[in-house]
Amino acid sequence: MTTKRTATEGFTLVEVMIVIAIIGVLAAISIPAYQDYVENSNMAKVTTHYEGGIRFAEVELRKVQTDLTVGRIANLADADATGNYTPAEAPRPAAATRTWKATATATPARSA
Repeated sequence: MTTKRTATEGFTLVEVMIVIAIIGVLAAISIPAYQDYVENSNMAKVTTHYEGGIRFAEVELRKVQTDLTVGRIANLADADATGNYTPAEAPRPAAATRTWKATATATPARSA
């Protein structure tokens, strides 16, 4: 009597179900953690941009205050269409006035 041996290849149904259960547990843990990571990184980016905007506004305010103090801006209402402030004309020193007096006298021509 001869017995037939069949070669078994592949995975059983139970092995496949165990692997799928492990993958499901890992996904259940990792997906919420990834979503929290993305949310935290986006909030950090927004906070950084917000703080940068505040610093920019503070620097511009200090520039305008300095220009007002120094006298480079005559009036805050002197802003042009782009929002830039036009510098005030610096007072020019009074030009020194000099009077020149010229006199002419006639001299007789010399004879050679």
